[in-house]
Formats: sequence, C-alpha cells, structure tokens
Amino acid sequence: MSAHDKLAMVAEEAIEQVRYSREQARWLDAVVKSIHDVLEGGRADVGVRISRAQDLASLASYLAFDLHNYSDVRVSDLQAQLDAAGGAQ
Repeated sequence: MSAHDKLAMVAEEAIEQVRYSREQARWLDAVVKSIHDVLEGGRADVGVRISRAQDLASLASYLAFDLHNYSDVRVSDLQAQLDAAGGAQ
C-alpha cells in the first residue's frame, strides 16, 4: 500500500470519527432537552419528574463519557496510522 493510500485511509477513518462524534452530540442534545422538558413542568409529581431527570442526566453522562473515551482511543490510533504513513505530526 502506497503512502498516499495509507493517508487516504487515515483521512477516511478521521471523517468517520467526526460523523460518530456528530451523532453522539445529537443524542446528548436530545437528552439534555428532555431533562429540561421534564423539569419544566408537566402533570407528574415533582418527585417523579426529578427521578426522571436524574435518569436522563445519568444517560447524558454515560454518552459523554463514552464519546470522550472513544475519541481518545481513536485519536491515538489515527495518529499512529498517520505517523506510520509518514504524515505530519
């Protein structure tokens, strides 16, 4: 595989990482908006709304942690591939 092919592969993987991050950000946005909606009002008892908001906040925390962890791993992998292909550092 030529250096050009290796660099093209790294670029494709980097674009896929950005797409994944964009999707995760969309999910986080939906969860946070749901938290806001739950807390803003509704017919449910305040205690029930708080419990739902806590569950949604836990989900948002999990998604953020997962995105951060996955991104860290991908950055390291992509940098190693770029270095091996003779790309910029």
